[in-house]
Amino acid sequence: MPAPNRPEPPRHRLPVGLRPLRHSRFRWLWAVGVVSFFGTWIHNVAARWTVASQDGSPFLVTVVDALQALPIVLLSVTAGKLADTRDRRKVLVAINLGLMVVSGTLGVLAAVGHLRIPVLFLLTALLGAFVALDNPVWQSTVPRQVPDADVHGAVALVSTGYNAARTLGPTIGAWLLVSAGAPTAFFVDAASFAVMAALVWRLLPPSKPGTKVAEPVKPLRLPVMRKLYGTAFLFSLFAMPAMSLLPIAARDSLHGGALAFGGLLSAFGLGAILAGPFVAGLAAKTGYNRFIALCSVTAAGGMALLAFAPHVVVALVAAALCGAGWLGAISITNSTVNTRSTAGTRGRLLAVYFIFAFAGQFGGSLLGGLAAQVAGLTVAFLTFAALLLVLAAGITRTGDVPMSPAEQSPPEPSPAEQEAPR
Repeated sequence: MPAPNRPEPPRHRLPVGLRPLRHSRFRWLWAVGVVSFFGTWIHNVAARWTVASQDGSPFLVTVVDALQALPIVLLSVTAGKLADTRDRRKVLVAINLGLMVVSGTLGVLAAVGHLRIPVLFLLTALLGAFVALDNPVWQSTVPRQVPDADVHGAVALVSTGYNAARTLGPTIGAWLLVSAGAPTAFFVDAASFAVMAALVWRLLPPSKPGTKVAEPVKPLRLPVMRKLYGTAFLFSLFAMPAMSLLPIAARDSLHGGALAFGGLLSAFGLGAILAGPFVAGLAAKTGYNRFIALCSVTAAGGMALLAFAPHVVVALVAAALCGAGWLGAISITNSTVNTRSTAGTRGRLLAVYFIFAFAGQFGGSLLGGLAAQVAGLTVAFLTFAALLLVLAAGITRTGDVPMSPAEQSPPEPSPAEQEAPR
């Protein structure tokens, strides 16, 4: 007699935020991205500490972040058109090879003793230009790697991987600075981009280029997009000083060196890692507006603690709170732009999102540095913490943003179907 039918076990038991890892293509490309993120943060530590050690001005230290953000503001529309009309794999490989060349040049100049601040600023801006081209192209591949129901979790995991690199990358970068010098840190960054280019070519199948004339879209005429773009700008503007002033906090408040700076950056990243798996689920329960308000309050609390941190342990906790708030607000806004877009407009809608987000980062870096230069580090942190609280109060009084997908698009074939390595 045949055994009675038993209910089929659930296909997955992963939390909402981890479910994208069921999809093998996403797992591979997520891991590849983390490799490149490590190199980026090693470079970031080397560049910012080079300026801090040569000049010491809070304003000039924050210029490093500003110069990485400005090209993204200027070039993101071009990048969005590339994402919607060109083979994304070829574009991503070319971009990463360009990043490799720029980072290698920084390493050579540092090795021969000719890396001065003006040259560092110029090459940092060039790196930012390549990143500006990379962001919309890379992000627009995410919804094709997972079903629409998993897009919020996938984007949060991408941000979590970025912040995992932020956690260990600064520590590695600081150790390289102390033990081997800035040239080695820049060369490691160049190597990470070379690995990224090779593995993207291997793992990401060619995309079918769209028509040369992309589907018309006017992002600022879409009410949902206006709300998302405005939120991205304001949150980035008010929260960015928590990140860009960390070298000054390490040097002046904690009276430390490169290792103290690396520790604060690592704590920032650790806070983001711990928050990452809960972002999609919590946002789904609270709604977009309340979730952004929660992230703003969390980041504000961290900045207030940084303003008065009497001990390194308190400073590390404060940096972790800032990282958790940053990860939540940025990743859920990014993923909502993704899910509210269509396949033919996603690249350009994401490009405009990056313009607003990085314009906020650019302005926040410069304004934070200027405030610290004029009024001191404590006043700067407290001022921007207060602005984050104003943002939290204001956003809860506006209409909520729907986070459901605008379309249902199937994921691309699995890596096994494309003969990806296992």
